Amino acid sequence: MFNRNLVVSLALCLVLPGFVAWAALLSPVNLPWYLIVTCVLFSPLAAAFFGHAARREFRKSGQGGTSGSAMAAAGLTIGYLEIALTVVTLFTGTHHPKRFVAYEASAVGSLQTLNFAARAYAGTHPQEGFPKALKDLCWNGSRPEPDWSIDQVLSSGMKAHYRFKYVAKSTTPYGRIDGYQIYADPIDPRDRESRHFFTDQSGSIRISSGAPANESSTELR
Repeated sequence: MFNRNLVVSLALCLVLPGFVAWAALLSPVNLPWYLIVTCVLFSPLAAAFFGHAARREFRKSGQGGTSGSAMAAAGLTIGYLEIALTVVTLFTGTHHPKRFVAYEASAVGSLQTLNFAARAYAGTHPQEGFPKALKDLCWNGSRPEPDWSIDQVLSSGMKAHYRFKYVAKSTTPYGRIDGYQIYADPIDPRDRESRHFFTDQSGSIRISSGAPANESSTELR
């Protein structure tokens, strides 16, 4: 026999696995903080809560040994397991050294993409020069996709645990953008072991540990 609390508990048990699968398929993605909190923290807690409520209802109605009661027990057990796995992941997974390497490799790849896109943009906009902002490189779909287009995630300035700050430079009296600087810094301040990166119109990528990189930092080879 099913009741509302049982259905809600079982449905919430599916939220976290579905969220993880979706994020893995679309990784790296940038998600609103409230969606992450809801999927990762709230759904397992709510699944366990409604599982307990369903079991109480079955016991009060004298159906403690039915299949519905067993499913309610399964719902709250899965909820607790998801809570435990979330805690373990938060303490061991996100800041694992191997993940630092993956995030840094992604940041370097993004800077290379931005350098290529900025040069291609300047080639097709000789009067304007380099783009004024990252959003100028985002293709809006209203015309054939140009060579300089980048994906919406990167154009937002945040990707794979890194924040990208684009600074346009102009040394001409006519406002033509003839230079730029891009800073890539870890989003999470706890990622102190992660490295910072910098690039400009020269195309070289520079690296620094523990502090933002700049044009004087060590060049990445």
